[in-house]
Amino acid sequence: MKVNKIRKRKGFTLIELMVVLVILGGLMAVLLTVLRDDKASRAKAEVELKVTYSKIQFALFEFKNKYGRYPTEEEGLSALVTQPPGLEGWSGPYMDKRYLLDPWKNKFKYTIEGSKAKIVSLGADGREGGEKDDADIDLDTVLDR
Repeated sequence: MKVNKIRKRKGFTLIELMVVLVILGGLMAVLLTVLRDDKASRAKAEVELKVTYSKIQFALFEFKNKYGRYPTEEEGLSALVTQPPGLEGWSGPYMDKRYLLDPWKNKFKYTIEGSKAKIVSLGADGREGGEKDDADIDLDTVLDR
């Protein structure tokens, strides 16, 4: 009678290595998809900002031609969509209300600096400051990107 010797295994079988490689490949695919979607969403946001900027600039131009001034900071950009109190002869809306929000669905920061209107997107977090997607974007510079 032959006695089978139990041999200790050293290393991994080919099947075990293949399973590990398939799992790692799946994890890499998920990671790359997330990273690619993040870059795509940033590019999409920049395109939306360019379109929104042109719409707002045109509406501000029309408002200024009609009233000889930009909307006040108190009136804000909403003066381009709904008639502000005390403004007679309003003939708006000058743009669609969807352009009052940036790509992250936050309101723009609107200020008057001297005789110029300044519009800033506060980024994905909707707060001043930040980095990357959270960084503030001055719409005057958005066309340079």
